[in-house]
Amino acid sequence: MSWLPDENLPDAIRTHPAWKRLEDQRTWYEAKSANSQRRYLHFKLVQIVLASAIPLLSLIKDEWGRWLTACAGAVIAVLEAVQQLNQYSRLWIEYRGMDERLKREKYLFLAGTGPYQGLDIDTRLSTLSTRVEELCSTEHDRWIANANQAVAEKPSAVLAAPAAAAPLPGH
Repeated sequence: MSWLPDENLPDAIRTHPAWKRLEDQRTWYEAKSANSQRRYLHFKLVQIVLASAIPLLSLIKDEWGRWLTACAGAVIAVLEAVQQLNQYSRLWIEYRGMDERLKREKYLFLAGTGPYQGLDIDTRLSTLSTRVEELCSTEHDRWIANANQAVAEKPSAVLAAPAAAAPLPGH
């Protein structure tokens, strides 16, 4: 959430492509970070509950006890494998970091400080556009390098589940 809603901005800023791009990217990274955080925490919570239940389930001395204990262990393993494959914890942190870098750029622009200090509005917007695209380009390049590294290290895992790969940042 912004402390300065877009409707309070002058039209020259609010409707400018640089501002729209900034807000589009910031919103995307914020949502993806929150989604990855939720998934990671839900997976870990279920794993903790199941792992804690295994000693209790092992006390059940019949066929059901053995099955429930085995199923709990199997579900823990599957959840951890899915979490590792989808990298929810890494994506949560990376997407949050990018969102924070974009927020920083937004607030520097709005305050007219840093690289925007002393510039007229047209030059500020041009500078904003350049800086946002540099941030996004760097993030995309890093994502591609990480994806290529993952393929090189674990080609069978990536080929087995291509739909599980992390989405390209910024859509």
